[in-house]
Amino acid sequence: MDSDQRFEDNNECRSTVSLQNADAVSEQTTRTSVRSGFEEDYEKLHKMFTGGTAWFYWIAALSLVNTVLMIAGSELSFIVGLTITIIIDSIAAELGPIAMIIAFIFDVTLAGCFIIFGIFARKGHKWAFIAGMVLYGLDTLLIVLLVLLIPISEGGSSLLFTLIFHVMALYFIYMGYGASKKLAVK
Repeated sequence: MDSDQRFEDNNECRSTVSLQNADAVSEQTTRTSVRSGFEEDYEKLHKMFTGGTAWFYWIAALSLVNTVLMIAGSELSFIVGLTITIIIDSIAAELGPIAMIIAFIFDVTLAGCFIIFGIFARKGHKWAFIAGMVLYGLDTLLIVLLVLLIPISEGGSSLLFTLIFHVMALYFIYMGYGASKKLAVK
């Protein structure tokens, strides 16, 4: 074999090795970009998931704060808390101390339900998201009814803000539910 033939064979061998290296680098780059894309998707989904579950804790906590404020005689209340507890507390305040105790027990029980929804939703149980959205949705429908019954001039405007925040909370809980379904598949 002459030296020219060996030189061509050697170059051909180098070309083959170069192409194989290029393919390997390209495949590795593709794997890395797919992996980083997946990690970005996972992080985004996980944020939506934990954000959705956190709303249950906020609803429970602010409902209890509203109850304590009502017992203390304050007119202040948080708009993300449950409207039903505010209504029951207002009625109980008119009826006397025994009614306030019963209302407090009801409020703590209802807040406890939302804490349980948060705990189980965080563990990935879809039923907790659904039950929480249904219960909070009913509370939102109560606000819609109140908005229709109470004129804006008599305090209905604050109910509109409460309605907007309830709808927003429901949206984020729903987004958390959707993220939990996608995370369960992955």
